[in-house]
Amino acid sequence: MKFANWGNRNVPRKVPFGYDKCGCDAKSTNLWDGCDIFRMLEKASFVNGEVVFKQGDQPSYIYIIKKGKIKLFVENGKTPFELVTFGEGDCFGESSIIGIRPHAATAVAQENTELVVLSRSTLMSLYESDIHLFSTLILNIAREACRRLNASSETMLQYVNAQQIS
Repeated sequence: MKFANWGNRNVPRKVPFGYDKCGCDAKSTNLWDGCDIFRMLEKASFVNGEVVFKQGDQPSYIYIIKKGKIKLFVENGKTPFELVTFGEGDCFGESSIIGIRPHAATAVAQENTELVVLSRSTLMSLYESDIHLFSTLILNIAREACRRLNASSETMLQYVNAQQIS
């Protein structure tokens, strides 16, 4: 894994945090204009097959995929079970940061992948320095968690219904 300062570059177009709600000029071609959160981000690169984090590791970052794919899977004994594959613009690792729990799954790059990352310490420092931005981030993370929970419930319901039919 390679980390570097993000610097003054444009960020990915699909950012799940609602940049228009944190004071950024949504019409600007440079999303850095007026939004402090983008200056706090770092970038990380992973090659195909490289592990981003392992199930049981303590969380350090919230990850946003700029380019590439990440697969999350859990190990049940020695058998890996694929949970989801994330693509460009998707966010992962946030549940472990917010829930203050070890990662429940292992994340592996499925191709050469570039990530934008927000460290746990940076997120927590926002609580002291910019409560409005911190609240906006947490609200959007909670919304994403609700969407995923709903999707999981729908999947489980379809599975249960299929089992009842057969």
